Amino acid sequence: MKRQPCYLLQRPGGKYYFRMSVPEKLRPVLRKRELKQPIIGQDPDYARETAIQLAASWKHVFTKIRDCMTQQKKPPTLQLIISGLIADHKTGTVQAPTD
Repeated sequence: MKRQPCYLLQRPGGKYYFRMSVPEKLRPVLRKRELKQPIIGQDPDYARETAIQLAASWKHVFTKIRDCMTQQKKPPTLQLIISGLIADHKTGTVQAPTD
């Protein structure tokens, strides 16, 4: 079996969950320490791909928030971030940062 990404958890019973820690400096903005989301389905390949896509999307969000913070702008609300992320996803422009 392939190694699971660290943000993919499998609970007893076979359900998969996405889990990612929020960077400490961004916690006041997102008001969360950790992001958690169930992944529908029990196929390990599907769960792995979904977790990778979610991680890339959230890293993109983290980058956008950091950019606002370094430019001394007020960070966008979570609702604005998510709507922008959805728009990026629909156009296929969401990519993992190259850090």
